[in-house]
Amino acid sequence: MSEIISTLISFGIQAPSGENCQPWGFKIKENKLEIWNIPESDQSLYNFEQKGSLVAHGALIENIIIAGRSLGQALNYTLFPDTGQPNFVVDFRLTPATPSPEKLFTFIEKRATNRRAYDQAPLLPEECGALEAAGQGQVVVKTDRASVEKLASVVSLNERLIFENKLLHNFFFSHIRWTAEEEARNSTGFYLKTLELSPQEAKGFNILRHWPVVSVLSKLGLGKKVAAENSKKYLCAGAFAIVTAPTNSARDLVEAGRVAERMWLTATQLGLSVQPMTGLLFLWQKILAGKVAELSPRHQEMIREAVSNIRNQFGLTDSSDTIVMLFRLGHGEPPSARSGRLAPRFL
Repeated sequence: MSEIISTLISFGIQAPSGENCQPWGFKIKENKLEIWNIPESDQSLYNFEQKGSLVAHGALIENIIIAGRSLGQALNYTLFPDTGQPNFVVDFRLTPATPSPEKLFTFIEKRATNRRAYDQAPLLPEECGALEAAGQGQVVVKTDRASVEKLASVVSLNERLIFENKLLHNFFFSHIRWTAEEEARNSTGFYLKTLELSPQEAKGFNILRHWPVVSVLSKLGLGKKVAAENSKKYLCAGAFAIVTAPTNSARDLVEAGRVAERMWLTATQLGLSVQPMTGLLFLWQKILAGKVAELSPRHQEMIREAVSNIRNQFGLTDSSDTIVMLFRLGHGEPPSARSGRLAPRFL
C-alpha cells in the first residue's frame, strides 16, 4: 500500500502553487495518507493567512483523486480532520477498487504555466463549454474582445505593484532562479526561462533585481511602463476565466483549488495555454481583513478598483461568490521551460 501511496503523491505534487513553493508535507500510515500544509514554505504578502497555499492543496488533492481512480484506488477524504491542527489539511483513506481511467490522468504531468504571448484567437464555444463544465458551476469564461482588453489592462497592475512596493519586489526577485543550475539546486520559485523574456528583457531584468535602482526608476514611471508592456502581452489572450467559491473559508478555498486544477487539466487536454493571474485577488484578501500595513493607501485603492473591475467584467455583484483564481487562456506555442519539483517531504 505504501508503494501505491507514493505513486499517488508523485502525481499529486505536479500541482501548481504560489511562487512554485510546493507547501505540502506527507505522512503515510498503512492505507492512510495525511497531507499537511507547511506555512514556512510561502511567507509572501500574497499568501495571506495561507489562503493561496490552501488553494494549492486543493489542486494537489484533485491530482491524487484523478490518479487514484485511474490506478485502482477508491479515496475517501476528510478536510481539516483535527480542528486543533489547522495545518492538517486532508486525511485520505485508500481502498483497492476497479480502475476507472480518468481522461485527465495523462495530462497531470503535462500541465504547465505558459507566459508566452498567445495568438489572440478567441476560444471556441465548445472549448469554453468544456472548461465551464469542468468547474461544475464555479468557472466562468469570457472571450469577447471588450472583456479581454479590459481584463488585460486591469491584471497588469500586479506587475506595477512589484516595481513600486519594496516587499513585493524583494520577495519576487529572491525567488528568481537565474540559471538551469540554480533551478536544479532549488526547484521552487520562478525559473527565469519560464518568464518568457526576450534576451534584451532578460538583461534589463537582471538590473531591476536591485531595489535601490528600481526605487529611483519607479519615480520616473517604471511601474506604469512595465504594466503597459505586460498588458500588451495579455491582450493576446483568447479568453480570461475565473474560479469562484461560495465563501472565503479554508474548506471552500481547498475545494476551489480542486476545481481550478480540473479546469486547468481540461485546458491542457484541449491544447490550450494557461497562465494564472491571481496576485491582485490575494492582495485583496489582505485588504478585506484590514491587514494593510505593507500596502500604501494609494495601492490599496488601486487594488480595490482592479478587483471591482474584474468582478464587473464577469458579471458578479458585490454579494456574489469569492473569486479565488483568475486565468488567461489561448492558443500558442508551448512554454520554453517548466518549473521543477521538489522531492516529497515526509513528516
